[in-house]
Amino acid sequence: MNLQRRLLFMMAGVAVVAVLPTIAIFHWNTHHELIRRSETDGVRLANTLSRALSVLRDVPATVENKLGQQMAATATALAQLVDLSQKRGEPTAQLQQRINRILANSIIDEVWISDADGCARLRPPGEAVFCFNPDPKKQPQAHVFWPLLTGKAKMVIQEPRRREIDDRVFQYVGVPGIDQRRIVQVGNHVAFLESLRQALGLDRLIEELLREPDVLGIWVVNLQGKVIAGQARPESGLGKQLAEQQLSLLRNSLNTQATARVVNGNLLHVIVPLRDQSQALQGSALVTLSLKSLQEALATQTRLLLMVSSMVLLLVVVVSYWMAGRLVEPIVALNRASQAIARGHWDQPLPTDREDEIGALATSFARMVTQLQVHLETLEQRVTERTYDLARANQEIVTLNQQLTDENRRMGAELSVVRRLHQMILPKEEDLLNTADLEIAAYMEPADEVGGDYYDVLHRDGRVEISIGDVTGHGLESGMVMLMVQAAVRTLQAVGEIDQVKTINTLNRLVYDNTRRMRSYRNMTLSLLVYERGSLRLSGQHEEAIVVRADGSIDRVDTLDLGFPLGIEADVSSFIAEAEVYLNPGDLVVLYTDGLTEAADHSNQLYGADRLCRLLRTEHHRTPQEICKLVVDDVYRHIGEAKIFDDITLIVIKRQQEPADRPIESATAIDWPNVCSLPSLSA
Repeated sequence: MNLQRRLLFMMAGVAVVAVLPTIAIFHWNTHHELIRRSETDGVRLANTLSRALSVLRDVPATVENKLGQQMAATATALAQLVDLSQKRGEPTAQLQQRINRILANSIIDEVWISDADGCARLRPPGEAVFCFNPDPKKQPQAHVFWPLLTGKAKMVIQEPRRREIDDRVFQYVGVPGIDQRRIVQVGNHVAFLESLRQALGLDRLIEELLREPDVLGIWVVNLQGKVIAGQARPESGLGKQLAEQQLSLLRNSLNTQATARVVNGNLLHVIVPLRDQSQALQGSALVTLSLKSLQEALATQTRLLLMVSSMVLLLVVVVSYWMAGRLVEPIVALNRASQAIARGHWDQPLPTDREDEIGALATSFARMVTQLQVHLETLEQRVTERTYDLARANQEIVTLNQQLTDENRRMGAELSVVRRLHQMILPKEEDLLNTADLEIAAYMEPADEVGGDYYDVLHRDGRVEISIGDVTGHGLESGMVMLMVQAAVRTLQAVGEIDQVKTINTLNRLVYDNTRRMRSYRNMTLSLLVYERGSLRLSGQHEEAIVVRADGSIDRVDTLDLGFPLGIEADVSSFIAEAEVYLNPGDLVVLYTDGLTEAADHSNQLYGADRLCRLLRTEHHRTPQEICKLVVDDVYRHIGEAKIFDDITLIVIKRQQEPADRPIESATAIDWPNVCSLPSLSA
């Protein structure tokens, strides 16, 4: 794909990335704004219902209260009439006629006047005698008037309710008698109150509100969560009964007293708590609105926006193609010129007259072409000069390589001498065997041609002196330091020096002075052990000594505080101390250098002293030669194919059960490399 097309796709992509999110954001914002406005309309309708609910509750109640007061006045007047009639001594029939005329010419439908026994013998025409009873089970409606007979009440105004006998809505008001204890009750058929409630009712108002566009249904519940009014448009498909889920939303609104909305496809349900003028909660209303017209309008706006955006994108593509062509044209010219120059045609026109970055690039390219032409003209001469220089350098390299070969041969011969000296001075088989009541096995494997590990076994006056050390590093310098120490130890024994403090301090001074003379800063750890009749005394700092008792228990003797590394300080006598361990028959002592415990496998996991102790505890009953072989085998099994980076030295000492006069088997009978009963150096 050429540069012009890449620029075109890039600019078109930028335009698409800019336009599509704009369309998405516009659609999202418009959608939510339309829903918010629909929700506002729902809240407005609910507030209208709230105000109407207050009016509908107050008007019938006011009418009912006024009617009750008028009926109470009528009942009081009738009580006065009865009192006057009784004082005049008029017969009961004449009083009944007067009451009948009053019923015929007033809005009062019934009059019941009882005697002192509670039986109403003055009653509406055609009605039987009615006896009041205080038991609410027998007279659920009329028992409330009994306190008028007992003098406990001065007036009883009963709310309108349906009578048990004929299901008509009546309101009764009663007052006590004046001449004697009696009940004077008047009743009125208040069917007009029901008509008033229906004329002013919520259902009528909901029918009016449903005529507004997009309003599909309205339902209202009271404070108890019971539906008191509501209906839906027949064509809405919502049904005549309110769904349980929607009823749950209304009841939840009563609990939270907060407005909520639920969008369900093309429907928006707005749930609003209803409050009166004093902000007291009256109930809750659910208004269901249709979002279909809003979504159609939104779809129309989105299609229009997509059309405009498509036209804008098309215009951007056309303009981008034209601009990309203008931008790429001088670059194409530069490319053609570079290809022609590569074929040897140096005189090519370049757009160096432009004042932009391309003009600067063309100028630099022209300058580079001139320099390249000059360099090509002098290239042959330079190649000849460089060839001569390379030949001379090659001769020097051959000479140096020959010198290095000669030097390596000389150093190899020197290392071979030192290595042979190292092998010659290690303890021989008879040194390990002629050790009083001890059995000793030893193993050494250097990591380099000349190792830095050292050990020796000496005999003097019935004592066995064992030394083990480790010179830092390995190679020629470490081997020289080891030879110095071995010779010095033998010399001190020959002159009869038995003070271990003096011995170690003398050895330290020797190493300190000679390494300074050699301009080497090698140092070494060294421990001296003296065994005599079961007592083993240790001096000098080295790795810990592991003592395995005949019963398998292990004591680990730390030598850190028994000395100081040799060759660091001129005088270490103040650091030297002594530790004594008693060996019983069958007890085992194991000495080693850090090359054994720090032997690592491919995962860089160290062999470790803990693994060595576990093996010794298990195999301590074997002979030193067998134990030495088992330990070395286990170490090499742990190392696997990994490289050995440090010298490995191991000494296994075991006190015999009793002094043995029998000859000890030569360890060479064990068929494995680097036999543990003899000092070992790999060839």
